[in-house]
Amino acid sequence: MFLFCVASLYTQSQTPHYIFQKELSQKGKLLKADVLGNVYLSDGSVIYKYDNQLNFQYSFADFSHGKIHSFDVSNPMKIMVFFGDLMQLSFLNNTLSIQNTLFLLRDLQFVQPTQVCLSYNNGFWVYDEMKDRLFRYDANSIKVNESQILTNVIGDKLYPNGMQEVGGTYLILNSPKIGFIIFDKYGTYLKRIPITDVSYFNVWNGQLVFIKNNSIQVLNIETTDIQSYTLPDADAEQVIIQGKQLIILTAKGVVKIYLIPQE
Repeated sequence: MFLFCVASLYTQSQTPHYIFQKELSQKGKLLKADVLGNVYLSDGSVIYKYDNQLNFQYSFADFSHGKIHSFDVSNPMKIMVFFGDLMQLSFLNNTLSIQNTLFLLRDLQFVQPTQVCLSYNNGFWVYDEMKDRLFRYDANSIKVNESQILTNVIGDKLYPNGMQEVGGTYLILNSPKIGFIIFDKYGTYLKRIPITDVSYFNVWNGQLVFIKNNSIQVLNIETTDIQSYTLPDADAEQVIIQGKQLIILTAKGVVKIYLIPQE
């Protein structure tokens, strides 16, 4: 399987001439975008929401629960926020207001949940590093799927740094050591795409977007083909493709917006 995936990777390098548009005044550590074109930025304590014209709209903060480990905007009407240190989840609406009381993962008998993400039909996924399994819960917080022990399936310990469901079809775990691990919507292992040392990834048109080797990589999950594009800023760490715009987050936490030239 590993050799098959390597052989399937096809890279086409392109060099667009980006046009710089503007820079956001707010700095952050994590950059996301939803299907409506809204952009979200978090500095680890606050989440800031911008509309599709990059105008500031709302913010969310709850300092009583520690740092924001991650957040998922796959459903712009039900945004998930994960406070990793205390194993807590909050769900926000489209104005970044809390929809319900704080959700405690320890109540579901989790020991070391390190990755969470939203799932189809208002469900959610949890990866527990101690149990080394994936768990899917429905909208009523009832467990509906549980994977095998992943080390037994993959052949190595994952230590993932990101997890995202794509189109209600695939669940993606990113392990910097191993690569992208692809599961179906029930948590069944499908394949490994051996692209390692990826720190962050986002989803665009059902494809994975990330930075590697100082270039933007767009990975087709099904074919494993890759499109490669030059970066407008060598300091970029995270990237979003949003309509006609390329939005990057630099190592210094600066958000820069570029216009993508149209063919």
